[in-house]
Amino acid sequence: MEISFAVLLAGLVSLVHGMDSLASALVSESIELALTSCRSQFRWERWNCPTMQFLTKRNPAGSLDREAAFVRSISTASLIYTYARNCSRGNSYGSCGCNDMSQNWERCSVQQQLQQDPRELSWKLDAKGYGNAHNRRAGWLAVQSTVRKNCRCHGVSGSCAMRTCWSTMNSFGQIATGVKQMYADGVRLFVDNSGRLNSRKIRPDQLAFTHVSPDYCQRDILSGWPGMVNRPCSMARGENVSEDERKSCRKLCRQCGLKVRPHTKMETRKCNCRFTWCCRVVCDSCVELVEEYRCQLN
Repeated sequence: MEISFAVLLAGLVSLVHGMDSLASALVSESIELALTSCRSQFRWERWNCPTMQFLTKRNPAGSLDREAAFVRSISTASLIYTYARNCSRGNSYGSCGCNDMSQNWERCSVQQQLQQDPRELSWKLDAKGYGNAHNRRAGWLAVQSTVRKNCRCHGVSGSCAMRTCWSTMNSFGQIATGVKQMYADGVRLFVDNSGRLNSRKIRPDQLAFTHVSPDYCQRDILSGWPGMVNRPCSMARGENVSEDERKSCRKLCRQCGLKVRPHTKMETRKCNCRFTWCCRVVCDSCVELVEEYRCQLN
């Protein structure tokens, strides 16, 4: 049995509008996943996805800058991912598309939850409304594009007389990386001189925004943005260090007219951990001096 995106979306809408304990748990789980992924993806960017900014940019009524486009897209992706994953595990919300006999995870696969293109979303004619709908669809595509088919053979001596197949998704970290690339490739929406929206120039794998983002270097009292002063950056090098982390001191400090200064702080960490009978791990608390680098005026 296959389920369309429209049915999946209808189930989500009814859950959210009902806001019973099951729906609240689903929404809370998806928001937490989206926020955690946003922080991870933007850790070494000037805008590093602080909680209040994340929640503000989730609001579709707010301005649609590049970061808001990411937040709204990753929020859609996390909600669909969380819903589909829970359905595939047999945690039915009533509209999963998995019948009563299909609690087996092989039968109730992720593909059933992500079957159709979500073109039924209502697209408004104004640029921001169009952009919001486009970015929601991009979030759906980020999940859909990672769905893979897996099969297992059954039969005497591996003859594969019968196969059981199911679909799985990538980890949400990989999905979030895809949305971050859509963010990097984002295109600005605007109305041209003839009154037409330049929507045809935007690919499905690009996010859409209507407002140019600030450079985030300076403090903004009205929005509560702290600016880059005292912001940590990284001097780490090596194969496992990302390009964003390697370039963080230049991007966060020097390009904002700030200097990179070493900073020593005390951190409390678990140490001298040992196994005690039975069956606990007991650790001491050790205080260490840790050197890091921060952006400073002088």
